[in-house]
Amino acid sequence: MAMELPPKIENTSEFASMIKQLRLNHPHNGHIITAGELSLSLNRNKTWISQIESRRIKNIKVDDIISIYMYLMNTDKTNAKECLKKDYQILVNKNYIIQQLLEHFTHIIIEKYSILSTTTEQEQLINLMININSGFVNNFNDFLHILCDFDFSLLTELSLEKHDEIINSFSDIKHKLNSYHFQNILKKLNQESLKIIDNINVSDRSMFDCMNFCKKCMAYISQLEKPEMETLLNQSGIDEINAFISALQKYTDNYFSYINFDVQPLQENTLAAKHTVFSNLRKYMSKMEKITTQCDEYTKCLSPSHQLGSEFYKENFWMNVIEQPKSVSDNCISSACLIEAKKDSHS
Repeated sequence: MAMELPPKIENTSEFASMIKQLRLNHPHNGHIITAGELSLSLNRNKTWISQIESRRIKNIKVDDIISIYMYLMNTDKTNAKECLKKDYQILVNKNYIIQQLLEHFTHIIIEKYSILSTTTEQEQLINLMININSGFVNNFNDFLHILCDFDFSLLTELSLEKHDEIINSFSDIKHKLNSYHFQNILKKLNQESLKIIDNINVSDRSMFDCMNFCKKCMAYISQLEKPEMETLLNQSGIDEINAFISALQKYTDNYFSYINFDVQPLQENTLAAKHTVFSNLRKYMSKMEKITTQCDEYTKCLSPSHQLGSEFYKENFWMNVIEQPKSVSDNCISSACLIEAKKDSHS
Protein backbone atom coordinates (compact mmCIF):
# COMPACT_ATOMS: atom_id res chain seq x y z
CA MET A 1 0.00 0.00 0.00
CA ALA A 2 1.45 3.36 -1.09
CA MET A 3 2.30 5.76 1.67
CA GLU A 4 0.26 8.96 1.90
CA LEU A 5 2.05 12.09 3.02
CA PRO A 6 0.44 14.25 5.73
CA PRO A 7 -0.38 17.91 4.91
CA LYS A 8 2.48 18.97 7.20
CA ILE A 9 5.57 17.09 8.34
CA GLU A 10 7.10 17.54 11.79
CA ASN A 11 10.64 18.86 11.44
CA THR A 12 12.42 16.35 13.66
CA SER A 13 16.22 16.28 13.93
CA GLU A 14 16.22 13.30 11.55
CA PHE A 15 14.04 15.08 8.98
CA ALA A 16 16.10 18.29 9.16
CA SER A 17 19.23 16.22 8.63
CA MET A 18 17.60 14.50 5.64
CA ILE A 19 16.82 17.88 4.00
CA LYS A 20 20.35 19.12 4.59
CA GLN A 21 21.83 15.93 3.14
CA LEU A 22 19.57 16.29 0.09
CA ARG A 23 21.01 19.77 -0.52
CA LEU A 24 24.61 18.57 -0.08
CA ASN A 25 24.09 15.58 -2.38
CA HIS A 26 22.69 17.60 -5.29
CA PRO A 27 25.19 20.26 -6.46
CA HIS A 28 24.10 22.97 -8.90
CA ASN A 29 26.41 24.29 -11.63
CA GLY A 30 29.31 22.29 -10.28
CA HIS A 31 29.13 23.43 -6.65
CA ILE A 32 27.12 22.65 -3.55
CA ILE A 33 24.35 25.19 -3.26
CA THR A 34 24.23 27.02 0.08
CA ALA A 35 21.15 27.20 2.26
CA GLY A 36 20.81 30.89 1.45
CA GLU A 37 21.15 30.34 -2.30
CA LEU A 38 18.53 27.59 -2.21
CA SER A 39 16.12 29.80 -0.28
CA LEU A 40 16.43 32.64 -2.78
CA SER A 41 16.09 30.22 -5.71
CA LEU A 42 12.73 29.14 -4.25
CA ASN A 43 11.64 32.80 -3.87
CA ARG A 44 11.85 32.55 -0.11
CA ASN A 45 13.52 34.58 2.62
CA LYS A 46 17.28 33.96 2.53
CA THR A 47 17.21 32.22 5.95
CA TRP A 48 14.29 29.88 5.18
CA ILE A 49 16.31 26.72 4.40
CA SER A 50 18.70 27.48 7.24
CA GLN A 51 15.73 27.65 9.62
CA ILE A 52 14.53 24.27 8.37
CA GLU A 53 17.96 22.65 8.73
CA SER A 54 18.43 24.11 12.24
CA ARG A 55 14.83 23.15 13.19
CA ARG A 56 13.77 26.68 14.05
CA ILE A 57 10.80 25.91 11.80
CA LYS A 58 8.90 23.15 13.61
CA ASN A 59 6.45 21.99 10.94
CA ILE A 60 6.72 22.22 7.15
CA LYS A 61 4.01 22.03 4.50
CA VAL A 62 4.45 19.04 2.20
CA ASP A 63 4.07 21.26 -0.86
CA ASP A 64 7.01 23.36 0.35
CA ILE A 65 9.16 20.25 0.76
CA ILE A 66 8.18 19.03 -2.69
CA SER A 67 9.33 22.38 -4.11
CA ILE A 68 12.74 21.80 -2.49
CA TYR A 69 12.93 18.34 -4.06
CA MET A 70 11.86 19.70 -7.48
CA TYR A 71 14.61 22.30 -7.52
CA LEU A 72 17.45 20.18 -6.12
CA MET A 73 16.64 17.10 -8.21
CA ASN A 74 15.71 19.16 -11.27
CA THR A 75 12.51 17.19 -11.76
CA ASP A 76 8.75 17.64 -12.01
CA LYS A 77 6.29 17.70 -9.12
CA THR A 78 5.08 14.12 -9.57
CA ASN A 79 8.56 12.61 -9.46
CA ALA A 80 9.64 14.93 -6.63
CA LYS A 81 6.65 13.81 -4.56
CA GLU A 82 7.48 10.13 -5.12
CA CYS A 83 11.11 10.71 -4.08
CA LEU A 84 9.93 12.48 -0.94
CA LYS A 85 7.57 9.59 -0.13
CA LYS A 86 10.40 7.12 -0.50
CA ASP A 87 12.79 9.10 1.72
CA TYR A 88 10.12 9.82 4.31
CA GLN A 89 9.07 6.16 4.45
CA ILE A 90 12.67 5.14 5.19
CA LEU A 91 12.82 7.77 7.91
CA VAL A 92 9.54 6.61 9.50
CA ASN A 93 10.63 2.97 9.34
CA LYS A 94 13.92 3.75 11.09
CA ASN A 95 12.14 5.65 13.84
CA TYR A 96 9.65 2.79 14.25
CA ILE A 97 12.44 0.22 14.55
CA ILE A 98 14.24 2.29 17.18
CA GLN A 99 11.01 2.79 19.11
CA GLN A 100 10.30 -0.94 19.09
CA LEU A 101 13.83 -1.74 20.24
CA LEU A 102 13.58 0.77 23.09
CA GLU A 103 10.26 -0.65 24.27
CA HIS A 104 11.67 -4.19 24.21
CA PHE A 105 14.88 -3.06 25.92
CA THR A 106 12.94 -1.33 28.70
CA HIS A 107 10.83 -4.46 29.25
CA ILE A 108 13.95 -6.66 29.50
CA ILE A 109 15.66 -4.29 31.98
CA ILE A 110 12.62 -4.20 34.27
CA GLU A 111 12.30 -7.98 34.06
CA LYS A 112 15.97 -8.56 34.89
CA TYR A 113 15.87 -6.05 37.74
CA SER A 114 12.86 -7.79 39.31
CA ILE A 115 14.63 -11.17 39.48
CA LEU A 116 17.88 -9.89 41.00
CA SER A 117 18.06 -11.19 44.54
CA THR A 118 20.50 -8.77 46.18
CA THR A 119 20.77 -5.01 46.53
CA THR A 120 24.32 -5.19 45.19
CA GLU A 121 23.16 -6.81 41.95
CA GLN A 122 20.39 -4.25 41.57
CA GLU A 123 22.87 -1.41 42.08
CA GLN A 124 25.17 -2.97 39.48
CA LEU A 125 22.36 -3.00 36.92
CA ILE A 126 21.45 0.61 37.70
CA ASN A 127 25.12 1.59 37.39
CA LEU A 128 25.28 -0.22 34.04
CA MET A 129 22.30 1.79 32.74
CA ILE A 130 23.84 5.03 34.01
CA ASN A 131 27.08 4.23 32.19
CA ILE A 132 25.23 3.37 28.97
CA ASN A 133 23.40 6.69 29.16
CA SER A 134 26.68 8.50 29.87
CA GLY A 135 28.28 6.78 26.88
CA PHE A 136 25.54 8.01 24.55
CA VAL A 137 25.51 11.53 25.97
CA ASN A 138 29.18 12.23 26.70
CA ASN A 139 31.22 10.08 24.31
CA PHE A 140 28.96 8.67 21.63
CA ASN A 141 31.62 8.12 18.96
CA ASP A 142 33.89 5.95 21.14
CA PHE A 143 30.89 4.16 22.66
CA LEU A 144 29.57 3.27 19.21
CA HIS A 145 33.01 2.32 17.86
CA ILE A 146 33.81 -0.06 20.74
CA LEU A 147 30.45 -1.82 21.12
CA CYS A 148 28.68 -1.64 17.74
CA ASP A 149 30.04 -5.01 16.50
CA PHE A 150 30.49 -6.75 19.83
CA ASP A 151 27.93 -9.54 20.17
CA PHE A 152 27.89 -10.59 23.83
CA SER A 153 25.79 -13.65 23.03
CA LEU A 154 28.82 -15.21 21.29
CA LEU A 155 30.48 -15.58 24.68
CA THR A 156 28.02 -18.35 25.56
CA GLU A 157 29.38 -20.48 22.72
CA LEU A 158 32.99 -20.41 23.93
CA SER A 159 34.80 -22.88 26.14
CA LEU A 160 35.20 -21.80 29.75
CA GLU A 161 38.89 -21.04 29.21
CA LYS A 162 38.29 -18.81 26.18
CA HIS A 163 35.28 -17.21 27.80
CA ASP A 164 37.37 -16.26 30.84
CA GLU A 165 40.15 -14.98 28.60
CA ILE A 166 37.79 -12.49 26.96
CA ILE A 167 36.20 -11.44 30.26
CA ASN A 168 39.61 -10.97 31.91
CA SER A 169 40.78 -8.81 29.02
CA PHE A 170 37.81 -6.52 29.69
CA SER A 171 38.77 -6.42 33.37
CA ASP A 172 42.31 -5.41 32.42
CA ILE A 173 40.99 -2.61 30.22
CA LYS A 174 38.69 -1.41 33.02
CA HIS A 175 41.57 -1.41 35.49
CA LYS A 176 43.79 0.54 33.08
CA LEU A 177 41.06 3.12 32.41
CA ASN A 178 40.40 3.53 36.16
CA SER A 179 44.15 3.91 36.73
CA TYR A 180 44.36 6.72 34.15
CA HIS A 181 41.23 8.30 35.65
CA PHE A 182 42.75 8.05 39.13
CA GLN A 183 45.90 9.90 38.00
CA ASN A 184 43.75 12.56 36.36
CA ILE A 185 41.79 13.08 39.58
CA LEU A 186 45.01 13.49 41.58
CA LYS A 187 46.26 16.04 39.06
CA LYS A 188 43.06 18.09 39.34
CA LEU A 189 43.09 17.78 43.15
CA ASN A 190 46.64 19.13 43.18
CA GLN A 191 45.69 22.06 40.93
CA GLU A 192 42.72 23.09 43.08
CA SER A 193 44.73 22.73 46.32
CA LEU A 194 47.38 25.09 44.95
CA LYS A 195 44.68 27.57 43.95
CA ILE A 196 43.48 27.69 47.57
CA ILE A 197 46.93 28.72 48.80
CA ASP A 198 47.70 31.03 45.87
CA ASN A 199 44.43 32.97 46.18
CA ILE A 200 44.37 33.66 49.92
CA ASN A 201 44.12 37.46 50.43
CA VAL A 202 44.36 38.22 46.69
CA SER A 203 41.11 40.23 46.69
CA ASP A 204 38.06 41.05 48.82
CA ARG A 205 36.38 37.97 47.33
CA SER A 206 39.29 35.63 48.04
CA MET A 207 37.58 33.99 50.99
CA PHE A 208 34.67 32.92 48.80
CA ASP A 209 36.83 32.02 45.79
CA CYS A 210 39.02 29.79 47.95
CA MET A 211 35.95 28.06 49.38
CA ASN A 212 34.86 27.23 45.83
CA PHE A 213 38.28 25.65 45.23
CA CYS A 214 37.81 23.66 48.46
CA LYS A 215 34.45 22.39 47.19
CA LYS A 216 36.07 21.20 43.96
CA CYS A 217 38.72 19.37 45.97
CA MET A 218 36.01 17.61 47.96
CA ALA A 219 34.28 16.57 44.74
CA TYR A 220 37.53 14.93 43.56
CA ILE A 221 38.03 13.23 46.93
CA SER A 222 34.49 11.84 46.69
CA GLN A 223 35.51 10.21 43.41
CA LEU A 224 38.50 8.63 45.15
CA GLU A 225 36.09 6.99 47.59
CA LYS A 226 34.43 4.90 44.86
CA PRO A 227 35.02 1.12 45.15
CA GLU A 228 36.97 0.91 41.89
CA MET A 229 39.43 3.51 43.24
CA GLU A 230 40.14 1.85 46.60
CA THR A 231 42.89 -0.43 45.32
CA LEU A 232 44.52 2.39 43.34
CA LEU A 233 45.15 4.75 46.23
CA ASN A 234 48.92 4.84 46.76
CA GLN A 235 51.34 7.13 48.60
CA SER A 236 51.11 9.81 45.92
CA GLY A 237 47.34 9.81 46.35
CA ILE A 238 47.69 10.09 50.14
CA ASP A 239 50.12 12.99 49.65
CA GLU A 240 47.63 14.87 47.46
CA ILE A 241 44.82 14.35 49.97
CA ASN A 242 47.04 15.64 52.76
CA ALA A 243 48.11 18.59 50.59
CA PHE A 244 44.45 19.58 50.36
CA ILE A 245 44.00 19.18 54.12
CA SER A 246 47.04 21.42 54.64
CA ALA A 247 45.64 24.02 52.22
CA LEU A 248 42.27 23.91 54.00
CA GLN A 249 44.00 24.49 57.33
CA LYS A 250 45.90 27.50 55.93
CA TYR A 251 42.60 28.87 54.63
CA THR A 252 41.03 28.44 58.06
CA ASP A 253 44.01 29.94 59.90
CA ASN A 254 43.94 32.98 57.63
CA TYR A 255 40.23 33.79 57.74
CA PHE A 256 38.84 31.94 60.77
CA SER A 257 41.69 31.39 63.22
CA TYR A 258 39.21 31.17 66.12
CA ILE A 259 37.65 28.03 64.59
CA ASN A 260 39.17 24.74 65.69
CA PHE A 261 40.58 22.86 62.71
CA ASP A 262 40.05 19.23 63.72
CA VAL A 263 40.87 17.32 60.51
CA GLN A 264 43.97 15.18 60.86
CA PRO A 265 46.01 14.12 57.79
CA LEU A 266 45.67 10.61 56.39
CA GLN A 267 48.44 8.54 57.98
CA GLU A 268 47.79 5.06 56.62
CA ASN A 269 46.15 3.47 53.59
CA THR A 270 43.40 1.49 55.33
CA LEU A 271 39.63 1.57 54.89
CA ALA A 272 39.13 2.64 58.51
CA ALA A 273 41.67 5.47 58.28
CA LYS A 274 40.27 6.74 54.97
CA HIS A 275 36.70 6.57 56.27
CA THR A 276 37.66 8.62 59.35
CA VAL A 277 39.54 11.31 57.42
CA PHE A 278 36.95 11.62 54.63
CA SER A 279 34.11 11.75 57.15
CA ASN A 280 35.87 14.48 59.17
CA LEU A 281 36.55 16.43 55.97
CA ARG A 282 32.89 16.31 54.96
CA LYS A 283 31.73 17.47 58.41
CA TYR A 284 34.26 20.28 58.51
CA MET A 285 33.49 21.42 54.96
CA SER A 286 29.77 21.40 55.70
CA LYS A 287 30.38 23.74 58.64
CA MET A 288 32.68 26.03 56.66
CA GLU A 289 30.30 26.21 53.70
CA LYS A 290 27.51 27.40 56.01
CA ILE A 291 29.79 30.01 57.56
CA THR A 292 31.08 31.38 54.26
CA THR A 293 27.56 31.43 52.83
CA GLN A 294 26.46 33.58 55.77
CA CYS A 295 29.52 35.77 55.35
CA ASP A 296 28.57 36.33 51.73
CA GLU A 297 24.97 37.15 52.64
CA TYR A 298 26.09 39.71 55.22
CA THR A 299 28.60 41.43 52.96
CA LYS A 300 25.93 41.83 50.26
CA CYS A 301 23.87 43.83 52.78
CA LEU A 302 26.68 46.30 53.41
CA SER A 303 26.83 49.65 51.68
CA PRO A 304 29.64 49.98 49.08
CA SER A 305 31.65 52.25 51.41
CA HIS A 306 31.66 49.61 54.15
CA GLN A 307 32.81 46.51 52.27
CA LEU A 308 34.83 44.27 54.57
CA GLY A 309 38.49 43.55 54.08
CA SER A 310 39.88 40.07 54.71
CA GLU A 311 41.35 41.15 58.05
CA PHE A 312 37.89 41.81 59.45
CA TYR A 313 36.83 38.19 59.07
CA LYS A 314 39.55 37.12 61.47
CA GLU A 315 37.94 38.86 64.41
CA ASN A 316 35.91 36.99 66.99
CA PHE A 317 33.25 39.66 66.56
CA TRP A 318 32.39 38.08 63.21
CA MET A 319 31.89 34.71 64.89
CA ASN A 320 29.40 36.28 67.31
CA VAL A 321 27.44 37.65 64.37
CA ILE A 322 27.20 34.45 62.33
CA GLU A 323 26.25 32.36 65.35
CA GLN A 324 23.07 34.32 65.96
CA PRO A 325 20.08 31.93 66.12
CA LYS A 326 18.08 33.70 63.42
CA SER A 327 18.20 32.60 59.79
CA VAL A 328 20.40 34.40 57.30
CA SER A 329 17.44 36.00 55.55
CA ASP A 330 16.06 37.34 58.86
CA ASN A 331 19.20 38.67 60.46
CA CYS A 332 21.56 39.61 57.64
CA ILE A 333 20.40 43.22 57.42
CA SER A 334 20.46 43.85 61.18
CA SER A 335 23.81 42.10 61.49
CA ALA A 336 25.17 44.10 58.58
CA CYS A 337 24.31 47.23 60.53
CA LEU A 338 26.34 45.88 63.44
CA ILE A 339 29.21 45.16 61.09
CA GLU A 340 29.08 48.66 59.63
CA ALA A 341 29.12 50.12 63.13
CA LYS A 342 32.10 47.93 63.96
CA LYS A 343 33.79 48.96 60.72
CA ASP A 344 33.20 52.65 61.55
CA SER A 345 34.80 52.16 64.94
CA HIS A 346 37.96 51.03 63.13
CA SER A 347 38.10 54.28 61.17
